[in-house]
Amino acid sequence: MTPFGWRLMGSTVPGMGEDQLTPTGTALAWVLIGVSAVDVATSRWLWQDRRRGRVIGLATTPVTFGLGLLFQVPFLIVVAPLRAGLVIADSRRSSRPEAQ
Repeated sequence: MTPFGWRLMGSTVPGMGEDQLTPTGTALAWVLIGVSAVDVATSRWLWQDRRRGRVIGLATTPVTFGLGLLFQVPFLIVVAPLRAGLVIADSRRSSRPEAQ
């Protein structure tokens, strides 16, 4: 439990386990760890304004958001769509021709 009353890394989804993760829950937790590692590399590429950062960031957003919902991690539920929105807004801004 967090100080705010959220139960982290537990799930109300049947088959995931509330107090202790089932094998399915454990496998999905490892997927979450892997996606989070990819997101760290993606954040570096986004900082450097590289195209692959935008592409990978948008590709991992649904996975990150879904796992955030599944494991009830409020930070991921907020940050994943926010990142996608900022990436889309930036790509639209950078695709416009400069005013002379």
